[in-house]
Amino acid sequence: MTNVLVRIAAERNLDSYSRFRVAYCQAAHELGQRNADLSRRQHLRWTRGDMKALPRAAACEVLERMFGVPVAVLFSQDRRTQKSPAEPSNRTSSDASSPPASEDARSLEELLRAGAGRARRQAELAGANISDYALEQAHADTRRLAGDYMDRSPAELIVEVHDTRELVFDMLDRTRRPQQITDLMLLAGILSGLFAQLCIDLGHERSATEHALAAWTFGQTIGHNGLAGWGRGMQATVAFWDRRPRDAIASMQRAEQYVTSGPMAVRAASLTARAWSHNGNINQTVLAVRRAEELASTAAGNDDLSDGIGGLLRWDTTRREMCAASAYVQLLCLLRTEIDREKLIWLADQVVHHASRALASSERAPHQGRSIALETSMRLDMATAAIILGDHDRVRDALADLFELPDQRRTYPLLYRTGHASAVLSAIRDPWARELTDEMRHFTAKALLPATPTLPVVPGQLALR
Repeated sequence: MTNVLVRIAAERNLDSYSRFRVAYCQAAHELGQRNADLSRRQHLRWTRGDMKALPRAAACEVLERMFGVPVAVLFSQDRRTQKSPAEPSNRTSSDASSPPASEDARSLEELLRAGAGRARRQAELAGANISDYALEQAHADTRRLAGDYMDRSPAELIVEVHDTRELVFDMLDRTRRPQQITDLMLLAGILSGLFAQLCIDLGHERSATEHALAAWTFGQTIGHNGLAGWGRGMQATVAFWDRRPRDAIASMQRAEQYVTSGPMAVRAASLTARAWSHNGNINQTVLAVRRAEELASTAAGNDDLSDGIGGLLRWDTTRREMCAASAYVQLLCLLRTEIDREKLIWLADQVVHHASRALASSERAPHQGRSIALETSMRLDMATAAIILGDHDRVRDALADLFELPDQRRTYPLLYRTGHASAVLSAIRDPWARELTDEMRHFTAKALLPATPTLPVVPGQLALR
């Protein structure tokens, strides 16, 4: 037999543990119980209907605040769910076909009462909202997770991102306030984009597609051009890692419709360069890199995503230069057998130039703004270029940090870059090159990913000195 608490919670759309917990913590905060929380086990005990004693006084106070009903009533048996025994009928067959005179009156009275109850419930829903504290906490959690991306492993972080986004979704179900809905959709979009990036890092590009689309959809729905453009950029990122370079170009063309200035516009131009590089187009890649530089020189003011959220969403000199280096190294590896030596050297010089500037910018940043994995990626790009340039000492120096990277930080994009460097290195017949190639294979084999990326192969006749 259920208790009154179960019925009232269901009427108020609090029948799931997560929604009940959000409402409970909000009510506790309003009462000054700052550290109050509700475990899943305690929630189950309350809703099974077999409580032998009332909860503790603090919990009772919160429950009465939530429902406006004495706690003793909440934990009493719900008599509305009990079936009344069948009453004997004194009616004869002759009058069975005609209802009693009072039946129409009762039906009308029930209809009026039901209509009034429906109106009251809808009015309560229309005024439903979540506390400012709960919304501020969701904002803080989102900023923290975006920042944590820089120095935590994706396998560790993705669980927290999932749980936080589920909490935001539950809040969206509970509020009818337009501004709160807008704020929560912004957070849901950011968390969806972060989820997409984590899926890429873990080698699940197909799963990342839906999360990237959700990020764009939330931005489009609330009219937030920065989020919509960021979401389109994330779709392009998913596309080029999923070996769909033409789709990446199409996504970036759509992204540029939303952002024309500021950090998000710089990001759009940078990712456009990456997309063109995966298509093997040198001229368009160079134009996009220069466009990003021009936009960065005129970007001014604070951006609510790049500056307000930061972390993964921050697009600064480090990320712009890193993106340019990655675009040039992609061209270098795709076209190394098709272009002349002069152009090959020029591309390698561009990689070293942009990666060096990215590293210098990263090393000047505060500790919490730096990422070991991203800095390792930059050095790996420099190592690939150094192989082309014949600078063997720089190759060994650039790869020193790579082999020290913990297994759980060896992401799919990093393994992809490692594959490029290994493929270029394999064309060199010197013992030091074979030794480094073996170390790279060992590095890749220890990565905690579901599958190793398909790595490019360099023809044996390619001569690199």
